[in-house]
Order: sequence, then C-alpha cells, then structure tokens
Amino acid sequence: MPGTMDSYLSSVELFSQRLRDLTVSPETDWSHLFSPTINFGCNVDDLAVEEKVLNSVGSYGKQINAINDVLTVLLRRLRRDNLTADERTAVNEFEAMAAKADECAAKANGKAPGTMYALSPAEIEQMIDRKVSEALQRSSVK
Repeated sequence: MPGTMDSYLSSVELFSQRLRDLTVSPETDWSHLFSPTINFGCNVDDLAVEEKVLNSVGSYGKQINAINDVLTVLLRRLRRDNLTADERTAVNEFEAMAAKADECAAKANGKAPGTMYALSPAEIEQMIDRKVSEALQRSSVK
C-alpha cells in the first residue's frame, strides 16, 4: 500500500503539533474547594474573565441552555416550507438535542421535563415580541 506510511507519519506529525499547543493547567485554589476548576485550552489569559462570568452568570451548561431555549422559541416561528432538506434536518436535529438536554437536566434536578427554563417559553416569546416592536419603532423614527 503505497502512501500509507506517509499518511500515518503526517497524522502523527499533525497530532504532535496540536499537542504542543495544548495547555492543561489544573490549579488548586481553596476558593474552589467544593467546585474545582480545571482549565485547559490555549487562551489562559482570560481565566479571570471566565471565572467572573461563571460566578456571575452561571455555568456553561446554564448559558448553553438559555441559548437553546431562545433558539427553540425562534425556531417555532420559522416557516419551514422555505427550508431546504438539509436545513430541515439541521433544525430537527437541534430540536431533538435541545429536548434531550432539557429532559436530562430535568431528571438530574428531580423536575418534570419542560420545566427547566429560566423563563417560560411564553415569557421568552413575549420578550421577543417586545424587542421586535421596540426595534421597529426605533427604525421608523429614523
């Protein structure tokens, strides 16, 4: 098999380059005694910002869940007859993933599925309607 060894060596070289760029810096910080923080990545300069966001806003899971909730509401308003087959597949896969994430979070918190929203879907829809209305008013004033 010509080229097999070359492609293997190329893959090993690419992996070793990526490994050199990886920074893993487990830290012991007594303020995190019950919630340890392990940072890995190449952008360790933002650790203080990340910690501030996590402490003020919430975990990455909470932030992603809020994004999923809003996207779910927006997708409910989407006219699907204008979508291509690939776009419909992407929307369906997102909705299935968001529903599964909500179900898992609800189970982990001893709640019924569909009750994990920071805001209810109706509250999110009202907020979107209000913001759209405000934006339309601002654009008509100009």
